Amino acid sequence: MLVIDDESSLRHILKMVLWRGRDVCEAADGKQALVCQQKHPCAIVLCDIRMPVLNSMAFLRQVALLRLSVTVIMMSVYGTLDTAVECLKAGAFDYISNSTFAPAWAA
Repeated sequence: MLVIDDESSLRHILKMVLWRGRDVCEAADGKQALVCQQKHPCAIVLCDIRMPVLNSMAFLRQVALLRLSVTVIMMSVYGTLDTAVECLKAGAFDYISNSTFAPAWAA
């Protein structure tokens, strides 16, 4: 599994929850994620919507362009229906929008 989020604390929490004997890699942005995915391919990617350097939509386009065989699940605290539809059309498997992902300062 690969967790992509610019918030290191959220990456750490997700890694701890998902670990359970699985390899869980982390990336702070889409560019780092593409490098990780090419070096150590992961079957499942959890990807934040808002990221610096290479955002989630650009990451999805690159995954499609490179024909990487991966299930991408998008996640966002700031989700909208339009964003969800856009992500699904771009190739995301699913879209999770939940305020429980929100860091303390976003409340």
